[in-house]
Amino acid sequence: MRKKLFLSNLLLTVCLAVSAQEQEILVAPLYAGNVELYVSVAENPNTPKKVLNNLAKNSDYHIRETVAKNPNTPTKTLQELTKDTHSNVRIAAAGNPNVPKETLSDLAKDENLRWYVAKNPNTPIETLKELAKDSESLVRVSVAKNSNTPIEILKELTKDNNNSVRESVVENPDTPMEVLSELAKDEDRAVRMKVAISKKIPIEILQELAKDNYSYVRAGVAKNANVPIEIVQKLAKDTTQEVRAGVAENTNTPIEILSELAKDNVYVRLSVAKNPNMPIRVFNDLAKDIHQYVRANVATNSNVPIQTLHELAKDENSEVREGVAKNPITPIEILQKLAKDRVTMVRVRVAENLNTPIEFLQELAKDNMVSVRSGVASNPNTPVEILENFVNGQ
Repeated sequence: MRKKLFLSNLLLTVCLAVSAQEQEILVAPLYAGNVELYVSVAENPNTPKKVLNNLAKNSDYHIRETVAKNPNTPTKTLQELTKDTHSNVRIAAAGNPNVPKETLSDLAKDENLRWYVAKNPNTPIETLKELAKDSESLVRVSVAKNSNTPIEILKELTKDNNNSVRESVVENPDTPMEVLSELAKDEDRAVRMKVAISKKIPIEILQELAKDNYSYVRAGVAKNANVPIEIVQKLAKDTTQEVRAGVAENTNTPIEILSELAKDNVYVRLSVAKNPNMPIRVFNDLAKDIHQYVRANVATNSNVPIQTLHELAKDENSEVREGVAKNPITPIEILQKLAKDRVTMVRVRVAENLNTPIEFLQELAKDNMVSVRSGVASNPNTPVEILENFVNGQ
């Protein structure tokens, strides 16, 4: 969720290069109420480099921070942002994978930035080796999660005294199966839970973890798509709702079990409503559920019947209509209707939907609410001319 910005009524300026050749600067007035809009332009991966370069000079640090995160920001601009006066901007730049390796090695010496350098997949292996010995556990956690961390370092981190570091080793996609098998016996239940969710775990280990005393470990097994059906059947009758919800979430859970869990308590039904493999009858039943969040989960389901979406688009609860508006399979005629919804957040979701036609985006770009225009600005399908118009204050 995009963070909310607390804005004042100060008059800001934004600079936009008119042409790379002339290096002319157009200064356009920008009211603080539009900072959220400019942040959305700055985060769009299709925003032109010349616009990003000029937004990087904006006086509002939120905008500079967002430019620093954008994968399209030029390397030279990123290097300048690593020296920004505001720590949030330097942190964002340190995490951008396009920052040069030599710059990251230098930033790793900054005690305020090394945690973020440790997360960066472009950080050199030698630097990661040093950061893996850092006294701060959060730095070691970041090294353990980094996709560039060598296996020998991951093996060393499995011996770390901090359980969060060991959890992070489990989450790393490059961690070998033999290491995961050892961590399945870890004394910390949170580590075992992470192992239970892993797709690499052999069936015999899943069978053992399915008997774990800690319910969230069993819930992890229940969610695992590789778990045998006989274990799924057993866990579907578990006395703990978290475990049954895990079964309900599993995309390999048989239809007959899903149908039974659809009659369970609201906590479990919330998970059933997210499962794309529900039979049509269950979709229709849950679309009429008394709890709005169950209906909202049905509305966002990627496999919900189109007719059900038509019905949910009329739901009296705006969060349900939001779900329809952000669903990638929602038909254009429904999006067209929801683009005029009286509730702002419904229109925002239409503006963010990747399937919203360009002509709808053009209309939503004129919306009175800045959050709707921000949704348009964040949509990667929004034409460049609309983004440039936003930055020009048009």
